[in-house]
Amino acid sequence: MKCRWQEGNRITLLENGDQYYPALFAAIGRASRRVILESFIWFEDEVGRRLHAVLLEAARRGIQVEVLLDGYGSPDLSDEFVGELTAAGVISATTIRVLS
Repeated sequence: MKCRWQEGNRITLLENGDQYYPALFAAIGRASRRVILESFIWFEDEVGRRLHAVLLEAARRGIQVEVLLDGYGSPDLSDEFVGELTAAGVISATTIRVLS
């Protein structure tokens, strides 16, 4: 890596979804400039709808939100679900496939 270590940062190991998602939602809620998120698997379940809402709310607050969503790992998202994120500028492309 070419980046230098920055003082004042911390790392917290989040071992499962019960730890990860509340921390993710809180971090997005605290964002003041930009949110960058990559997701391989995303479902329209309770957690997925909450993530959808939190990202849209951040975009409405003026936060630059960028989500890289894998169309292969998240094939069952409805057009409405993805369309709302696209309209808000959160998602610009939904399919990234690496073929071997």
